[in-house]
Amino acid sequence: MGVISQDTVIEHLESHLGALDDLVRGAWGDVCALPSSCQVAMSPRSRASLVHDFMLVRAARYAECTPKVRYFERQLMHGLVFDGRYAVRFKKFDEDNRSKNQPTQQVTEFRAQVELEGIDAAHHLEVGYIADVLGTDILDVRLACPSGRGNAWVISISDNGVGTVLADLFPQGGGDGGGDGQDIEPAEIAPRKPDGQVIPFERKQE
Repeated sequence: MGVISQDTVIEHLESHLGALDDLVRGAWGDVCALPSSCQVAMSPRSRASLVHDFMLVRAARYAECTPKVRYFERQLMHGLVFDGRYAVRFKKFDEDNRSKNQPTQQVTEFRAQVELEGIDAAHHLEVGYIADVLGTDILDVRLACPSGRGNAWVISISDNGVGTVLADLFPQGGGDGGGDGQDIEPAEIAPRKPDGQVIPFERKQE
């Protein structure tokens, strides 16, 4: 499969972006609402795992009440498929907009835009959140188009608006075949450094 352009994805999923932002922030709130005894004992890894579980619970509910959205489960990978075209999985992102987990073969294929039986979507995307240094709040929720080891593009979907975090590799008029994606070798695309962040935030030293 080719990498789909940022503009095309925004056009097709615009009506869902606010709900995806709410889904992630709601899952974070679910964890924060747990008893204080749990909060004290919770490690950053445990918090991330719980947030992920609550994101999937909320994703399943969203699929139940939203036309043309279905919940998928393939081995240990879960997420949403929109209109039979876009598969979205949910993650915690690091400062480079990538998950820190060791990728399985299935994750590697998902990120390389290899169509997977049981998911059956033409394009794969990831929704992830950026937490603050102390892990006490969400700084941003982002939609990424994975491309091998990096991302083709990343956008912020927070605050009911869409801002570019990393530049789109296929800008409008860039020859992406009318938005159906370019046939490239996704695994060869390395993570790109942003020329300028539209939604900057100060990065503290850990």
